[in-house]
This record gives sequence, C-alpha cells and structure tokens, in this order.
Amino acid sequence: RGSGQRLAASSQQHKQRKICQAMDPATHGHIRTDSQTLRFCYDQHCGRDGLMPHSELRRAFYALQLWPTAQDVEVMTREVDDGDRGLIPFQTFAQLCRNWELQQTFLALCDNGKELLSCARLREMLTTMGNKMQATDVNEVLRLTDTNGDGVLTFHEFKKIMWGAEQ
Repeated sequence: RGSGQRLAASSQQHKQRKICQAMDPATHGHIRTDSQTLRFCYDQHCGRDGLMPHSELRRAFYALQLWPTAQDVEVMTREVDDGDRGLIPFQTFAQLCRNWELQQTFLALCDNGKELLSCARLREMLTTMGNKMQATDVNEVLRLTDTNGDGVLTFHEFKKIMWGAEQ
C-alpha cells in the first residue's frame, strides 16, 4: 500500500474505534470477541483434529456469553457448511462470533424493533453519549455509509461502519 492508502486505512480504523467506544465505553474501542478469547474458547470445543464440530458451536457461543437460539446456530452452520464434513475452522468460528455480536448490537440500537437504524438516532448517540465524537466525523461516516441516502442503515451498512469496506 502507498502512504496515502495507509493513512486513509489508519483514519478509518481510528473512526471505527471511536464509534465502538461511543457505543460501549466498557470495550475501550475493541469488540468483546477479541482473538485471544476466541482462540481459547475455540480450543476448548475442538476435536482431536483441531477443528470444531458443528455440534459444539452453540456451546462455544454460550461460553462467550453470546446467546443465539438453536435456529440461529442452525442457520449459521448451513452458511459455513464445508461439504458435510461438519467441521468449523478457527477463522470461520471467529467471524461467526464477531458477526453475531455486531448483529445483536445493531438490533439493540434499531428503532421500533425494525431491522433498520436511523442515521439521526446513530448521530445523536455518537455525539452525546459515552466518548463523544465530533459531529463532522459522524456526518462523514454516515455520508460514506448510507450510500442510497435514505436516512437509515441496514445491518450491511452498519457493518461497513464498524469493520470497514472489506465486509
């Protein structure tokens, strides 16, 4: 990467950290499902081959204090099905955990039980609660994320704020 790209990526990571802190100051800008915790949990639920069987996924989530229903876990395992081997590699497990945690955060922030988050609500939270962000930073993030300009964020758009464009 060139220096301009590194600077832009660094700025994006800084903004993502500030958003995490603003939404949950207890995390200090880090998602609770950090790699070390996930690795420890994964290792506790692996078979001798070093891979996690699908049957252990819900127990592992519960050990991390993430509470998906049996139906949620079934959907997740279908999404990551590896050709009926029934095994989940660590990176897939970590992604499932992080995605679940972020989805639950998103749903908790949504208005009226709909799976849409108004930009106005997110703007208000980020500029008035926790580690407050500057309104100009929030407006820039929302402008880049709410690509269709409808004033609401879907989960996919919210993930772009939290994890960047690679998602």
